[in-house]
Amino acid sequence: MISSPSDAAKEYGDYLMSGKYEKIIDMIDMKDASKEEIEEGKKFLMGMMQMVDGLVKQKDGYKEFKVISESIDGDKAEVVTKIIYGNGEEDDSTLTFILKDGKWLLSM
Repeated sequence: MISSPSDAAKEYGDYLMSGKYEKIIDMIDMKDASKEEIEEGKKFLMGMMQMVDGLVKQKDGYKEFKVISESIDGDKAEVVTKIIYGNGEEDDSTLTFILKDGKWLLSM
């Protein structure tokens, strides 16, 4: 169960590292979008994920995904993460989440 934004970020990291990009897309807040917007968004995001996958392979894949910090402001949260690649390179990023229907969803 995802009880915090950090838990949601860890789930995102697990999906990212295992290449389960469709699961990441399911974590995105699209409840206010039309059916057509959702389908177009999914196609776009899958294309982006596949492009990222190619870049990650150039860095010898994923080695580790870490949650660095979390800040919550009501129904919005930011989680700072670090990705460590197989070649030793590191990237920090901030994921933004929104609480909807009791679930932390990625906000785009």
